[in-house]
Amino acid sequence: MARRARVNLTDVARAAGVSVATASKALNDAPQVRASTRERVIRCAQALGFEPRNASAAAVAGVRPIGMVASDRMGLMAMPVLAGAERYFSSRGVPVFFANAYGDPELRNRYVDSLVRYGVRGLLMMGDNANPSEPSVDCPVPVVYARRRSTDPNDFAVLHDDCGVGAMQVDHLVERGCTSVGIVVGDLTRRSAVERLRGARDRLRELGLSPAFVSVGETWREEGGRRAVADAMARGAAFDGLACGNDELARGALDALRERGVRVPDEVQVIGVDNRETEVRNARPTLTSVDLRLVELGALAAQRLVELIDGAGHRGVERFGGTVVQRSSTRGV
Repeated sequence: MARRARVNLTDVARAAGVSVATASKALNDAPQVRASTRERVIRCAQALGFEPRNASAAAVAGVRPIGMVASDRMGLMAMPVLAGAERYFSSRGVPVFFANAYGDPELRNRYVDSLVRYGVRGLLMMGDNANPSEPSVDCPVPVVYARRRSTDPNDFAVLHDDCGVGAMQVDHLVERGCTSVGIVVGDLTRRSAVERLRGARDRLRELGLSPAFVSVGETWREEGGRRAVADAMARGAAFDGLACGNDELARGALDALRERGVRVPDEVQVIGVDNRETEVRNARPTLTSVDLRLVELGALAAQRLVELIDGAGHRGVERFGGTVVQRSSTRGV
């Protein structure tokens, strides 16, 4: 039995009565092609069983793909954002390509160039923090940044409301009776850390309170939390609540308190940020934490990208709030 020849773009163009160039533009949803011509080309491609050699012709199925590029060296924060975005696109039948540049700007740019050549209709750029450390992506399709902003203020980014995270921690502690709250953060090279510290300080001031102490360390690891608590207690600082910049710092603080015979949450209440399952469930006691809702942030960023593709004028920054997940390190109301 003779093998059926593969249908190519020339066959589609001939059946639709257009040039090969016009057929290619129609299948790639190029704006220069009339709607009636595009519909005719797509109908002919479907009737002939045309299968594009790459996703740039995914318009045969009625839609072109989206490109997603992460710059997360660890992958821990990018993956939930990716999952939320992919879930949003999948629910609408939009195919996606994903690449991780692992913090390498040159590799990121190569991925962007490749995805544009494949005909993606938009790009979702995902970062590992909110610092504007990378230049704006220069490409001809709409771009949304998630968890990082670009250097161009006209670009659109979906970021955590990190000031709100710091304020949320203070509110949670004060609502549970704390009147002397210490603040523990790592190094302030991350914009998110600066904003969380500012948010906590501002909310304490609004409530007529001052921080019991502020510890700005060199690391965001557990040893940073242990050192902060040890130094504060050595100086005689009195505190009944700790707002820690992430869960690892909070776990270190819990260890230091336990080693010194301080009961949590009876004498000191502790709250972290990130709500990573392995961190909070294995803490002693289990750790109350602000969940940054990364999956939902990814879905929101994906929604905003689709809106940009459809002509919305999104610019600047949209802030996305977290939520407190209470466990045994803080008391019930």
